Amino acid sequence: MNGDQARPLLAFIGGAMPDPTERSKLAGAERRWSELVGTALAARSAPVDVAGGELLVAASSAGAAKRLEMMSGSLARALRERLGLGVDRVRIAVGKLPLKAAPPPPAWPRRRSSIAVPESEVEELARQRLKEFPDLPKDAAEAISRLELFLSRRRSSW
Repeated sequence: MNGDQARPLLAFIGGAMPDPTERSKLAGAERRWSELVGTALAARSAPVDVAGGELLVAASSAGAAKRLEMMSGSLARALRERLGLGVDRVRIAVGKLPLKAAPPPPAWPRRRSSIAVPESEVEELARQRLKEFPDLPKDAAEAISRLELFLSRRRSSW
């Protein structure tokens, strides 16, 4: 197949594939949806797809769809002007909204432990554990003793 024969095939494939710039602009519309339609309506609707100059919007109820329909002209204009999305029409479909990613969990500050466990106490408690459990290895007895002392101090610091 030479280059002249491949052009119609590439044109066909290119027409069937979504335009990547339109996809990224649709993502921008998804991110700024509440700014475009308001928070109450954004909770009950979502942009789903853009193709052929038409934006498909899912609405969770007939009431939300009606409100979107009434503002479809100004919405298309805002999408063109603010986001550069080549939209001439907005089509609304009532149905289930696409799942939105959950917001990331809050980054609670982790409390750093500043509980010091003196080695002399660790060794003393380890000796007691070795008397109770003679088959216990010495390093295990020390580790268990260190953990026990740490937890008892931590509990008392709450």
